[in-house]
Amino acid sequence: MRRTILLTLTLLLSATMCLQAQTAIGSWRSHLAYHNATQCVAIGGKIYVVSDGSLYSYSPEDEFIELYDKSSQLSDQGIRYIAVDQQTNTLVIIYNNANIDLVRPNGDITNITDFVNETTLDPTVNGISIISGKAYLATNFGVSILNVEREEFENTYILNKKTYSCIELNGIIYAATEDGIYQGNTRLNLLDIAKWTKLNDLVYAQLTPFGEHLMALKAKESVYTINPVNGSSTLFRKGPWHFMQSTNGSLLIGNATNVLLYETLDTPRQLVFDGSVTSIANEGNTYWTTNGPKGLNGYLFD
Repeated sequence: MRRTILLTLTLLLSATMCLQAQTAIGSWRSHLAYHNATQCVAIGGKIYVVSDGSLYSYSPEDEFIELYDKSSQLSDQGIRYIAVDQQTNTLVIIYNNANIDLVRPNGDITNITDFVNETTLDPTVNGISIISGKAYLATNFGVSILNVEREEFENTYILNKKTYSCIELNGIIYAATEDGIYQGNTRLNLLDIAKWTKLNDLVYAQLTPFGEHLMALKAKESVYTINPVNGSSTLFRKGPWHFMQSTNGSLLIGNATNVLLYETLDTPRQLVFDGSVTSIANEGNTYWTTNGPKGLNGYLFD
């Protein structure tokens, strides 16, 4: 497989450019850093990047870079996660304080404040998976499901357990918690905690659906397939692996120096990148990686 390096983009910015403009009394002034790129997603011809908790986008077509902050577009600061809803081409932003922004293709932003205003539960978000137009949020109390198109939470399930990851597969919600994986059939009243059943006692950092398969990643260890009937786990790929994601019908697992691409559960393709990879996004054969202080990098594989 031939690899072509398309871009190495490092933003050595502190947003001090904002100081060059007059700032009205009482308005928000940005002092943001963009030195450490940790997350990236691809949507609508743009690559969105989280760097030091701040957000910028890069447009490969015209090489335009746009910075986003609380003083102009966003509702908050300190970004924890970004994810993409492919059905609506919406960027979902989760902040450290559990505030949520939905960024639409036309640039409109909707702020969802249910979590940030929560007073009885700890709404800290530990993971997000977007499946069929719904954002499955794993929180310190359990699972919440945000309908991205309708811009509202349609269900919240209090499991009273710190939850690291949650997904839906074939009508079953799976939640990876601090004391094992729990499952709930969506045909039942899952508001009743008794309707949830424990699938196994194993603790995983992340769950990902891949076709009809339930994949599980142990933190900085190996990837497993989970039998959804009896909960047994089978070693799929020995690690250590730091991240796992299903995208565009493929499964990507990787660590700082090695990324494997599976189109089926058979032999993978190895993707070779430069630097220490912290996240990856792709559009066709073009792959984008974040590499910490080395910023955003683009590669074409053919």
